[in-house]
Amino acid sequence: NSTSQITITWDEPTYSTRTYIEYYYSSAWRTVNPDGGSYLGDGVVSWVLTSADTYDKDGDNEDFNLSGNKLLQFRMRAYQTTVFSSWSSTLNSYTLPAAPVLTATAISDTEVDISWTNPGGSALTETHTLEYTNGTDLQVSTIRTYSDTGLTQNTTYNYRVFTTTSAGTSAVSSTASATTQTGPDPV
Repeated sequence: NSTSQITITWDEPTYSTRTYIEYYYSSAWRTVNPDGGSYLGDGVVSWVLTSADTYDKDGDNEDFNLSGNKLLQFRMRAYQTTVFSSWSSTLNSYTLPAAPVLTATAISDTEVDISWTNPGGSALTETHTLEYTNGTDLQVSTIRTYSDTGLTQNTTYNYRVFTTTSAGTSAVSSTASATTQTGPDPV
């Protein structure tokens, strides 16, 4: 759903009265305490994971440290009376990527260099889309730098970038602006 939340949905097995969730962390499966409890009750078929939820790590409740583009692995099982189902297959979930941090620097009277970083992880392959004002073009790339050339001297150019992964699209970065330098006097 975002950089700080994941929604998990499932089909409830017939006769199930509880759903237990485990989280894979540090080479072990850890019991999840969803919504402050130890399981989800009858009829619940979705759960929203936030940093307020916890998991058991060696007897201590640990908060989920959610950030952008982070992989989290879960498994679930149903319970009815005194019988547990088998564990589900592993569910790989990713938070959305965080908005990139963008900078633009004029390096001459006709060129601006743009670079960006993506805070909060790189669990998935990222594609970056750069929006710029010296035309209506969009640049899509897997790189994190770009040189905008052939610009007009002493002109301000604005740039924004966002990231797309298979989990979804980040928020758009703040606008970065740069003004090309004043060129040499004509001869």
